[in-house]
Amino acid sequence: MTDYRYYQQISPNVYKRKSLNSQFVIVAALLFAVGAWFFLKRAPQVEAYIFSGILFIFGCCFIVKMFSSVVIDGNSQLITQKSGLLSSKRTMAFADIQSFSLSNQIYVLILISSAYAIVNRSNKQEPVLLGTNLMNVKNSEALLLETEKILGRR
Repeated sequence: MTDYRYYQQISPNVYKRKSLNSQFVIVAALLFAVGAWFFLKRAPQVEAYIFSGILFIFGCCFIVKMFSSVVIDGNSQLITQKSGLLSSKRTMAFADIQSFSLSNQIYVLILISSAYAIVNRSNKQEPVLLGTNLMNVKNSEALLLETEKILGRR
């Protein structure tokens, strides 16, 4: 079995993206800790409740991202993707993928670099999330290159 940096081969010609949960757990724990510290330090003030609530919501968003997955099935030429805990699975054919792209966004002083496959469905382009890395654009670029290699495009 071939072992890639971002994918693991689970059966012949079927690859699953490796889990990157530790980065999300660390960021969520930091957000919860800062929110709890601020809440305890300034408890009777309204700002403490608001700020702690915002940090709690952002922490929960990072926890939800832990449950994302991507499975590339080379036998049936399909990619199955789930972008989070509450999202549904999406399946697309290799032929539907037009290109790959990166998106960099900043949330609560944290750079989030996301790798997307641009899929053409009913004459409309829509992005499909392949992976997310915190504070590291190079890992997202390497993920896209590895995905292209598995798909046979590189």
